[in-house]
Amino acid sequence: MEGPKTTWHSRKGSIAIALVLVVAGASTYLFVSYEFPSYKCMFVPGNNLYLHVVSDATAEPLVALPVKGQLVEICPVASSGSATSNPTRTVLGSWDFTTNSTGYVSIPSSELAGWSITFDVAYGGDTYRFSAQICGGGATMVELGLPSGSVDGTNSGLGTSVQLDKNGIQRVQACGGSWSGNATIL
Repeated sequence: MEGPKTTWHSRKGSIAIALVLVVAGASTYLFVSYEFPSYKCMFVPGNNLYLHVVSDATAEPLVALPVKGQLVEICPVASSGSATSNPTRTVLGSWDFTTNSTGYVSIPSSELAGWSITFDVAYGGDTYRFSAQICGGGATMVELGLPSGSVDGTNSGLGTSVQLDKNGIQRVQACGGSWSGNATIL
C-alpha cells in the first residue's frame, strides 16, 4: 500500500513549514503548511487630504503651526481593506508643512499614493502625533483640536477594493467612512 503523496508548491519569497510524524512502524503523515507570501502593494492615490487644526476653546484656526508628515505604506492589506496583523511598514516620504491663515494643511493627490500619513503637530511645547488613512480615489478631511489632541476624520470616495494579481501585487483602494480618536502627545 502506497502512502499519501505530498506536493510542495513554493514561490520565490515564500517559506513553507512541514511536519512528518512516524507512528509504530506505519507511516502517518501530518502535513502543515503555512506560506509567508512576499507581496508588493500598489495604492490608488487619494484626491486630496485636508488637515484643519483648531483651538478646543474657541474653535478658531491655529495658524503658522509646524506640521511634519510621513507617507506610510503597509503591506499586505486584508481583503476588507484593513491592516493585517503583521504588515510590513515602509515610510515612502517625509514633508514639512505649516498651517495656513485658515489653520489648514492641504496635501495634493500627487503625494498621496500610500496607506496613511502620520502627522506630528507642534503646539504649546508638545508634539501631537496621529495618523490619517488615505482615501484612495477620494478625499480625506481631518480636524485636530488642540490642546486636547482630539482627532475627527472623514473619508469620501470610491469605497474599498483590494485585488491580488498573479504576480503577488496587491492593488489597494482603501476608503472607510468616519473615525475619531486622540493624538498621542510625544
